[in-house]
Amino acid sequence: MSAGIRAVGGLLRGRLPVVTGIAGLLVGAAATWLVADSGADDPNPVLDYAGADKDLVRTAADAWRDAPPDDRPRGGISVVHSGRTGDRDVVVLLDETGLGSAYARPAEGEGAVEWVTPIGSAADDGTPARVAAGALLLGPADGPGDIWMGGRSSPTGLAAAVLEGDGVRWQPVDVADGVALDVPEAGPDGCGLRIVADRSRGLVHAVRSGRSPVGAVLQGDVRPLDASGRRPPEDRPRVGERELDAAQVRLLSRLACVDKNETREPLTGLWYLSELWRGELPAGGSASLLTLGTGEENLLLLASDNDDDGGSVLRGDAPGTLWRDAAVASWYDRTDPAEEGPYRHWIVVAGTQEVERIEVVLGNGGRITGQGRYLAVDLEKYGIDSGTTSYEVTAVDGDGDPVRVLR
Repeated sequence: MSAGIRAVGGLLRGRLPVVTGIAGLLVGAAATWLVADSGADDPNPVLDYAGADKDLVRTAADAWRDAPPDDRPRGGISVVHSGRTGDRDVVVLLDETGLGSAYARPAEGEGAVEWVTPIGSAADDGTPARVAAGALLLGPADGPGDIWMGGRSSPTGLAAAVLEGDGVRWQPVDVADGVALDVPEAGPDGCGLRIVADRSRGLVHAVRSGRSPVGAVLQGDVRPLDASGRRPPEDRPRVGERELDAAQVRLLSRLACVDKNETREPLTGLWYLSELWRGELPAGGSASLLTLGTGEENLLLLASDNDDDGGSVLRGDAPGTLWRDAAVASWYDRTDPAEEGPYRHWIVVAGTQEVERIEVVLGNGGRITGQGRYLAVDLEKYGIDSGTTSYEVTAVDGDGDPVRVLR
């Protein structure tokens, strides 16, 4: 896995191998090796102030050094960004391994730490890494937040996507020294997702809430199914060539709610996001079967419209499933559909629009066949009271040819 991919998700260090290959700003960890503020006994000297206020940088560096052990800097520190944002001073720092932190204080305050948010992860092979996130949520997750937009100059022509019924309102965003101010959430059910279009450079940034403070520059396309459950036309313009519509924003919001270790790093380098199936689950509530590509790995996800559940990762090494002619995925639905009473386990199988028949063979010999692209099997009906049974899935398309099964 590349150094750029290792350098994502500091708060998210539950599992390092996970969003990017971003073509946005990649900030080098080994930018300058002039020691600007070193001491013989200082394991984390400031290597490069980059023209920033030295007292402010020292305050930010000290706050970072006082962070919990897993979030402290490794080696020398360099300044990625420093400037006045509204009534706050903001400093973004990077250490030699690619770990980063963002620090803010009131411009007229006494230097108290308002927050420190890791924005990268230390490389695990000793190789200097790079910060792959081109955007970062600075403000609180429960209100309009500011977003640091990585770049050599302040972006212009920024607008945030806000869902309004069946449409999207693009709200202009003010910028102060490279930071977009008061960016609203895309929607109330998007787990804090902010989406900002940088029209001057044709870029779209998707930034998640404070629990997962990393940002992606969308490189490919976001392709939800249409209202009839079919794929949109293949000649549809890519992200960056057109503004996101409501269906695309909702799909990104669902993805943002799948807050798992496996999704955190890929969510900083999103090459494509495709919806293969959308429908109702046996336990109630709608969900989407998604494939996510990062340029280095593909994930198969189940994204729920239930924010408390969010969704799950079905496969972390799915083959290229972007708009394949036919594919089917199976998983367990363990939720109690009656809300009260014992758990019931279902095997759920859903396929792309080309799938015409699905068959499930249970470990006890039970065989269930269904026409169409969706099949839910209630294991209790077949004398199985556990979700650990073995099963096999086969499917065919309209020509009777077998379909690849993903699990």
